[in-house]
Amino acid sequence: TIDEAKAYGEKLATEAEAAEAAAKEKVFEDSKIVLSGSGDTSTDMITLEAGFAVFEGNYSGSSNFIVQLMDENGNNVELLVNEIGSYNGKTFAVINTDGNYYLNVTASAGWNFTIYQSVPPNVADAPTELSGHGDDVIFVNAESGNYKFTSTHQGSSNFIVRLNGTGLLVNEIGNYSGSTRQRLNTSGAYAFVVNADGNWS
Repeated sequence: TIDEAKAYGEKLATEAEAAEAAAKEKVFEDSKIVLSGSGDTSTDMITLEAGFAVFEGNYSGSSNFIVQLMDENGNNVELLVNEIGSYNGKTFAVINTDGNYYLNVTASAGWNFTIYQSVPPNVADAPTELSGHGDDVIFVNAESGNYKFTSTHQGSSNFIVRLNGTGLLVNEIGNYSGSTRQRLNTSGAYAFVVNADGNWS
């Protein structure tokens, strides 16, 4: 019947969409670089492309955890983490040129990082609400335009929100509630880079 044919067509379309989403997710997961170690470590070289890189890290120790991204000539590119005690979060670096890079890690226990350089599949579209705890990097698709950004933080340390790693939206210490406006000149994916020690939205 017509209804059966329509239902079958919808089923095929749904299956095709699911297969496409799974394929995109696999490409994204396969692109990740994984580094791990214990204690003070200078890692082997990794190859990064110009653009951005997200560093998702974990640390199980109780003392200093300092992670610096270095280029192959030993120049400091970005201080990714500078904390005391255990850590679980995401940080962000702007990569100016293709090349080899490494991490200088100061630690007293086991740590690991997962690194990726592409926008994750299925990110939210603006307008939207984001929330989390601690350091994070979240991507949002947005059309060009003048946007209002409203932020809250419940914590005792730095609360910093940067757009694409450079555009500063918030830079406060402790609890915070406020808003600002910024124009997004192009349509596409934007990264919200959050440094925090508490819950935020």
